[in-house]
Amino acid sequence: KDMQSRVRGGLIWLDEASLAGSRDVARLVQLADQLGARIVLSGDPRQHRSVVRGDVLNMLEKAGVPVAVVSEVKRQKDKYREAAELMGAGKVLEGYKLLDRLGWVKNAPVVDEYLRLVDGKQPVMAIAPTHKLGDSLTASIRDGLRQRGRLTGEEHIVTRLRQVNATQAELEEAKARPLEGLVVKRYGVYAPEEMRLAVGDTIRATAGIKDQAGNAINNGTVMTVTGFKDGIEVKTATGLKRVLKGDIGHI
Repeated sequence: KDMQSRVRGGLIWLDEASLAGSRDVARLVQLADQLGARIVLSGDPRQHRSVVRGDVLNMLEKAGVPVAVVSEVKRQKDKYREAAELMGAGKVLEGYKLLDRLGWVKNAPVVDEYLRLVDGKQPVMAIAPTHKLGDSLTASIRDGLRQRGRLTGEEHIVTRLRQVNATQAELEEAKARPLEGLVVKRYGVYAPEEMRLAVGDTIRATAGIKDQAGNAINNGTVMTVTGFKDGIEVKTATGLKRVLKGDIGHI
């Protein structure tokens, strides 16, 4: 309510609007109308779209809503800008080749490079395009970390909940008729999976959760596993010690 009062008569800017569903945008429009505020939807309809129904930006453009277009690349400079313009025009391979000629494409074994950076105490994150590849990459990285003594003790198997990208219609259907092997919650459908953890592992909360004492842990919080005496004992980046239930799921 405090944020709503501050935007009264002002401007609401929704960035990456192609990710918003039509129902969410409709609610935002209703709210802006109540507050006498203007709305700007910015984004690229060619990029990722909403999981829930509604291709908002394309629908609004087809309905005749005025659209302002940024046609000149401002962020990148010189040859980097040229590569960005090629990719923006759909010439991805040409843009990639230009970046490669400029020496900005680095090919290195991902696991070895990850471990090298970890050894140098540099922040690093490995990203995979699919869950299957991500699981394989994680297993290889964990093997390397254990060889270096960064993971210690026995492996503990816990259950995590991996979100199934269900549409709003599929979510409502699952709530009405739960499917075997899936967990249905208020905002999503999840597939339970086994996850191996050891002392030294880094985990991340994939939803807002609470520890055993009832303390809130925000979605996205990164934690280091420190033990398994009374559950999953963790420490946050700010040094807070927490104990999670073994079946917390959203990690």
